[in-house]
Amino acid sequence: MSAPSTEPPLVPLRLPSREQWVLHRLLGDRIERARRSPRTTPPPDPDVKGAFRKVESGSLLYTVPELQRTREYLAAYLQDGLGPDGERQYVVSIVERIDEALAPVGPIPPG
Repeated sequence: MSAPSTEPPLVPLRLPSREQWVLHRLLGDRIERARRSPRTTPPPDPDVKGAFRKVESGSLLYTVPELQRTREYLAAYLQDGLGPDGERQYVVSIVERIDEALAPVGPIPPG
């Protein structure tokens, strides 16, 4: 009998190419803002960085915390009214797709 895996479960997230591009740009911008202005911009959560690396590499598999933190960031982005109006529709769609991907996992306490 093999030992149980210590790797976190991975959740598939399928995004059309335009949504992948928007997600990559937003996460990259967030990371870059923190790098340029560390005194005024807190560093992004490590799970946001992990999600950025995965979308950059074209991965379709994310950990639950990566999707949760990404969703939190995108929801705050929408709430703050940031970005051009044409982009907001893609962000709303990405949030919906994250919700759909996380639905089978069930409720997860905020991190």
